[in-house]
Amino acid sequence: MYEKTNESSSIRHNIVNCTKCYICGNILSAFSLSLPGLNQSVSTGLGQSKATSGANGQILVTVSKQKFDARQTDEQGNSGDWRKQISKGDTAGLPGNSNQLKGDKMKLTISSNWNATTDSKNGSWKSN
Repeated sequence: MYEKTNESSSIRHNIVNCTKCYICGNILSAFSLSLPGLNQSVSTGLGQSKATSGANGQILVTVSKQKFDARQTDEQGNSGDWRKQISKGDTAGLPGNSNQLKGDKMKLTISSNWNATTDSKNGSWKSN
């Protein structure tokens, strides 16, 4: 971060020069993923920062034709338990893990069922 001074009015502005920014984990952030079938998984990027160590997260699903599973994982690979059989319209809790610490970068991982086909999944989530 650096400060820039406006000479004409002597007002100081803080300007953030950021190449990687993270959303605080207690704010919902949108996701849109294409989930392959046959028990495969995909993840968002590490786009959230854990707000409270070990806290449970939340997922809200707006688009999904098939049920799926979801969990939150930190940058060290510590994952909460899978939340199973999530459907369109669900608001579901995502179990936390005691090794997920405040400030850890977090991602959402979703997994299809063994008999599922490729499907779009949209909604929002937060790691808390």
